[in-house]
Amino acid sequence: MNDINRKETTMRRCASVCAFLALILTASLAEATGGRLASFESAYPAAVGTRIDACLLCHANANPNTSPSTRNSYGTAYAGAGHNFASIASGDADGDGFTNLAEINAHSFPGNASDKPVGSVQVTLEPQGARDGGAQWRLGPSGAWQNSGIMLTAVVVGAKTIQFKPVTGWVTPADQAITIVANQIFSATGTYTREQATVPNVVGQTQAAATATLVAAHLIVGLITQEYSDTIPSGQVISQSPAAGLSVLGGSAVSLKVSKGPQPVTVPNVVGQTQAAATTAIVGAGLVVGAVTQRHDATVPEGQIISQKPAAGAQAAPGSAVGLVISQGPGLVTVPDVTGQTQAAATTVIANAGLVLGTITQEYNATVPAGRVASQTPSANAQADAGSAVALVLSQGPQPVPVPDVVGLTQDAATAAITAAGLTVGQVNETASDTIPAGSVISQTPAAGALAVPSSLVNLLVSSGPQSTGCACLSSQKDVFSFDGITKMLGDLFLVGLSLITLQMLARRKM
Repeated sequence: MNDINRKETTMRRCASVCAFLALILTASLAEATGGRLASFESAYPAAVGTRIDACLLCHANANPNTSPSTRNSYGTAYAGAGHNFASIASGDADGDGFTNLAEINAHSFPGNASDKPVGSVQVTLEPQGARDGGAQWRLGPSGAWQNSGIMLTAVVVGAKTIQFKPVTGWVTPADQAITIVANQIFSATGTYTREQATVPNVVGQTQAAATATLVAAHLIVGLITQEYSDTIPSGQVISQSPAAGLSVLGGSAVSLKVSKGPQPVTVPNVVGQTQAAATTAIVGAGLVVGAVTQRHDATVPEGQIISQKPAAGAQAAPGSAVGLVISQGPGLVTVPDVTGQTQAAATTVIANAGLVLGTITQEYNATVPAGRVASQTPSANAQADAGSAVALVLSQGPQPVPVPDVVGLTQDAATAAITAAGLTVGQVNETASDTIPAGSVISQTPAAGALAVPSSLVNLLVSSGPQSTGCACLSSQKDVFSFDGITKMLGDLFLVGLSLITLQMLARRKM
C-alpha cells in the first residue's frame, strides 16, 4: 500500500513537473513567436495585415506552394500569429503569387517580370499551304509575330492568349487562351482552313489592275504568259484560268495571258530608192510613211532616199511610221579662181571649196609660165554642185618654133628669116671659106629644123671669103669694109708693116 502510494506520489510529482515545464516551454515559445513576429512586422511594416509574397522571407524554398512548405522562423511566427493571404488574394492581378521586397514596401502588386518564374510556349501552324502564304502566331495582343515551330522562352507564368495572323484565302484560327506554368513548355497548334472564293473577271484589265482584283478576292496571281494580239492592247489580259465566276479555294492561283500588242513586222530597206518606190515598200510591209525631210548629199542622187528610221531590218509595230530623208543632190558652191597657180596650189584651193580636181590637160601658152594653170572649167565664180570636178589646163609655156634653114643665105637674108620665125639673131662670127661666098652663112646654131622657144637666139657663122694670100687690104670683096673686115684688114696691114721693118733692120746690119 505504501509502495503504491509512493508511486502515485512520484507520478503526481512528475506530472506536476512536466506540466510546469510545459507551461514554461509554452510561455517561452509564445514569447519567442511573438518576438519574431514583432521583429518581422517592425522590419516590414507594409506587410502588417497584408499579403507577403517574398517567399524567401518566410520560406526556405522558393515556391511555398510545393509540398511540404518549409517555413523559416519568420514564416512560422507569421503563420502562428494567424496571418494568411486569403484577404488580399485578388490583389495578385496576374495570379503569379510572387513579388519582391521593394514592392512589398510600396504595396505594389504584381511583381516585376524579372522576379517572376517563367515558362516556354511553342506553336505549330498547319497546313503547309498556310505557312507558305505567310501564316504566323504571337502572344497577344502586341507580341512579335513568329513562324511555325518557333519556341518562345522566358515567358512569364500566367494567363496568355495566342493569336494567329490572317492569310489571304485562309480562315484564320480562333485565338487560344493558355496558362504558362513555371519551367514548363506549353505546346499549341493553329490550323488554318481554306476559304472559298469566286474567281473575278480580269480579262481586259492591265496586269497590275488584274493582280489587285485577284488579291482582293483572296486569290493569287499564278503563271503569267504573253502573246501577240491584234485586238487586245499591249499590257492587258487576254484570258485567264480558272475562268471568271468559278468557285475555288481561297489562295488559289489564277494564271493570266497578257497581250504584247500586234506582232511586229520587219522594216524594209528603202535606202537608195525613190520616194515613190520607198512608199510602196513601206506600205506593203504594213507600215506607214512618217516624216519626210530633204537635204543635200554629194553621193546620193537627187530624189533618192539617203536614210530611214527605223533602220532596215528593225522590228516595228504594224502601222507605225518610217521616217525618210531624201537627197536634194549636191549643194551648189562657188568655183574658185585658180588660174596662174601651180597644179598643187590649185588642187588645194579646189578641195577647200568642196570640189574635186578633174581632168588635167596641157597646152602651149605665150603668156602663162609653164606649169601654171592657163584656164579652168567651170570658170571662176561659177556655181557648181558640191563635189563636182574642176578641169584644169596647164601651160607648157610658149609653143616652140622650127629654126629656119639660113645656111648659104647672106647675113641680112638670114637675119630676116630668123626674125620672121619669131627667133632672134644671136652671135655672128666670120671665118674664111673657099666655098661659101663672103657674107653668106656657113653654119647656124640651133640647126635648121630644130624646135626653139620663141625669141631664143640663133647663132651664125658667116663666110669672109677665100683665105687671103696677099695684102688683105687690097681685097676687092664687098664685105671688106664691114667692121669685122676692117678689123681683119688692119691686122693684116700691121703684120705687113712689121715684116717690112724687120727686113729693113736686117739689111742695115749686113752693110
